[in-house]
Amino acid sequence: MATASSVSSEKVLTDINEQILLCAICMERFKSPKILPCLHTYCEPCLTEWVKTNNDQLICPTCKESFPLPSGGVPAIANNRFMNDLQQILGDVNSGSQKSVCAVCKKEAKFWCQDCGEFFCDDCVNTHKTMRLLKGHKLMTVDEYKEKMSSEHSRLIQPRFCDKHPSAQLELYCDSCQIPTCVKCTLVEHTPPEHKTLSVEAALEKYMPTMKEYEEKAAQKVSDLKQARDGAVDVGKCLEKNKTTTESQIIDLSKTVIDEIKKQKNRLLAVVADTYSPKRKQIDSKVEQLEHRLVGAESMHSHLNHLLRYGGAVDIMAAKTEICQRLGQDGLTEENFDSIDSNLRFTENPQCKLVDLGYINQVHNTSLCSQVYIYTTLVRILHVGDDL
Repeated sequence: MATASSVSSEKVLTDINEQILLCAICMERFKSPKILPCLHTYCEPCLTEWVKTNNDQLICPTCKESFPLPSGGVPAIANNRFMNDLQQILGDVNSGSQKSVCAVCKKEAKFWCQDCGEFFCDDCVNTHKTMRLLKGHKLMTVDEYKEKMSSEHSRLIQPRFCDKHPSAQLELYCDSCQIPTCVKCTLVEHTPPEHKTLSVEAALEKYMPTMKEYEEKAAQKVSDLKQARDGAVDVGKCLEKNKTTTESQIIDLSKTVIDEIKKQKNRLLAVVADTYSPKRKQIDSKVEQLEHRLVGAESMHSHLNHLLRYGGAVDIMAAKTEICQRLGQDGLTEENFDSIDSNLRFTENPQCKLVDLGYINQVHNTSLCSQVYIYTTLVRILHVGDDL
């Protein structure tokens, strides 16, 4: 049965694996982690490809902040030593049943040196204890090491080594330059009295209140930004809701207006049909009558033409009376069209195209929740052509 301590250790390891050591680009464990000035960290290979896709511009994939690309390219960007060390620690702890090996003879290790950061077997640790320069080093068993590495206090025992002097630990802190240093650095670059040097422990004690204050400020900033973001999200939701409502109102009102206009169109077309139909019948009837009489008139004209051209005096005079009577019966000179006409016209109402459905009003307030309202006017449907 797992103990509370082992469960706590497992949770720490899981949190580190899932929240700290994953590259935001490839979503895998960091490979040569590089840290940007905005404090976001990415794998060197991932960052190299990212810079290529952005026309050799160094833009943080997370916060989109832009930075000058060093002359040496992505490899020249600062390494995130903390992530490197954390991965090393986690690798050692996650070895599980795998045996740690001695840094000297490669046998199974039994001890770990806090000052050297190396594992040693029983034989080599005895030599390590007897060497004059190493007598003061702090040793612990491998089990003790793994237990502490899986706790939240692993930073207290993991050694850090100088980049310029790899064999020397970063045990000092130059208060003037505000950077950790090793003993060799204080003899070359960070020499007194221009540089004031403290032990790393003393510097930590001195600046821990400040760092905790920074952490509190950062936490407050995170809280404020989350609240602002949530407020903006709420505004967005409110806007989407108002957009849907507004569109629905406009569509409904437009449909009402369009339906009313269609009704007017149908009514006016019906008036046109009712007006046109009797007029059309009258005109068609009159045309039919005239066609019939035209046939008679053409026949009479033809007969009279032939009679005058080829007939004798007796024939012409014999037909005179009948022709005169026929011409008088037709009464063509008395024909008129006062009873029918072609009067059928549409008069447009000059205001029919000025229908205004309404307007969109944006109301701003101080509560971070904007409201969008639509005010629709009562639309008076304009009746046109009523006088037809």
